[in-house]
Amino acid sequence: MPVVKYVRPHVLKRLEELKRQGGKVIDSVPVSAAALQSASIMPIVSNASCSLRWKTRQLDDGMMFFLSNFQKTGTFEATLRVTDKAPELFNPVTGTITRLARYKSEKNGTRISIDVKDRSDSCFIVFRNKSSQPSVVEVTNAEGPVSPADLSLFYDQRNKLIAETDKAGSYTLSMSDGSKRKLIFEQASESFTIESHWQTTPMDEKGYSVLLETTFDLPPAFGKGQRVALDLGDVSIIARVTLNDKAFDTLWMPPFTLDVSNALKPGNNRLEVLVTSTTEGTPTLGTPVQLETSSQKIARNGFAVGETGAALSRYRDGRPEATRRTDANDRGIVLRNSDGPGL
Repeated sequence: MPVVKYVRPHVLKRLEELKRQGGKVIDSVPVSAAALQSASIMPIVSNASCSLRWKTRQLDDGMMFFLSNFQKTGTFEATLRVTDKAPELFNPVTGTITRLARYKSEKNGTRISIDVKDRSDSCFIVFRNKSSQPSVVEVTNAEGPVSPADLSLFYDQRNKLIAETDKAGSYTLSMSDGSKRKLIFEQASESFTIESHWQTTPMDEKGYSVLLETTFDLPPAFGKGQRVALDLGDVSIIARVTLNDKAFDTLWMPPFTLDVSNALKPGNNRLEVLVTSTTEGTPTLGTPVQLETSSQKIARNGFAVGETGAALSRYRDGRPEATRRTDANDRGIVLRNSDGPGL
């Protein structure tokens, strides 16, 4: 409660009753982390590796956290005051839900570890279901600890632990049940630069939107058995991609990348990018525009077994399709105006 000179007698009496019953009254507004600590109350978000803005909402079956405005990019870690539930990452831009595998259960919460690619990134961390699989508490290779940026880990819809990386090497996963799993990736990431000529067609009189078109020949062996991402670089400001007549969702914030594994083909490919800028800017793509590969494997006890081809087609952007609530019995996430965290 705020610090004031006068308190009505009946309010003061009620506060004293709450204190006698074991309640905690903190005489400061806003309530700081130091004030919570002095009252032996664990902050709902604590020990964050960098400053950020956050909001939280109690759900019928768990908790939801909205994280945004990160101070820096790279590995972000924080302890969220939720226990005995597994975290899911909901990307509000792409609509994908990822069952995070890299987290650690602590006495007063769950410590998450995610990769922040841009300071403007935001995401929801949702806790709904009890942990049914062991989590990954540490990842190492011959050089030491491995960050989430270098090895992404998540559980798929079949409760299989999936690892994804663009680096070749051997990795050891230390699990929360005390077991260890080893992964060996033989293939490092490959890059293919699209160097062919771009045909430019203005889409309006003032040039705020332009259609960029090109064709390129892809080597037959490029990206075989791997995920392939199209990286448009630094786009000004939004872009809509069509590859071999397959249209993709509009990209309007970094990173300007798309999983194009199912649209590419060996040999000749046709790429169209509609770029739109503001009235004060010029629509442009980054330089160079590239295709980049990454590999996925199932991390089982012992050595990993690769999973490629048709099996990967069950994922969108390398992860299970997002689920949305369709009826009262479906537990997928949906963010309606009344459900959101009050942004």
